[in-house]
Amino acid sequence: MKGLVWKDIYTLLKQAKFILLLMVLFACLPGYSMSAFAIFYGAMLPITALAYDERSKWDELAAMMPYSVKEIVGSKYVLGLLLVGSISALSIAARIVTGIIKATPFDAEGIMSTVILACLSLVLLMVDLPLMFRLGVEKGRIIYILLTCGGVVAGVSYSDHLVAALDSMMVSTMLLIVLLVTAVGLGISYCISAHIYRVRRG
Repeated sequence: MKGLVWKDIYTLLKQAKFILLLMVLFACLPGYSMSAFAIFYGAMLPITALAYDERSKWDELAAMMPYSVKEIVGSKYVLGLLLVGSISALSIAARIVTGIIKATPFDAEGIMSTVILACLSLVLLMVDLPLMFRLGVEKGRIIYILLTCGGVVAGVSYSDHLVAALDSMMVSTMLLIVLLVTAVGLGISYCISAHIYRVRRG
């Protein structure tokens, strides 16, 4: 599976360098709105990689290689986790460095909110990927765009009020619930996508 993930990374680096640079910039900017946009866009990039695969007829080539359905489908989920995790870590690191430079107190709730935003972006991924495997990127593009835009808008809008919401309950409890729901949702989504891909592949 590692080779499949690297394939997607190299493709994105070649085809979407400018977008990746913007994501890095947005992740480092102060405030939640821009970092939320970068995190949610990171969750969308596996769909972009899937579109490149479909355009280049990768499935036909993969069928002749010793890759299992689980590896092919799983590589897209791993790619999404890597991208969202990397962007979130970069955003958190930027906040810590900014706090050190400005000599401000450690923003634990801000870091927690970034983790929760990352989980919310993965909800978008777990909904989008089964649709793309079922309908194909071209046929599912309209649904994909609507879901993606709705998810990004909701994430960016919610990010402005996230810290206030965290004040109303125990942060650790909320974080544990979100992480658990995200992990279960990703597992279910992966199983659905693998079944769909297996049926399509015959």
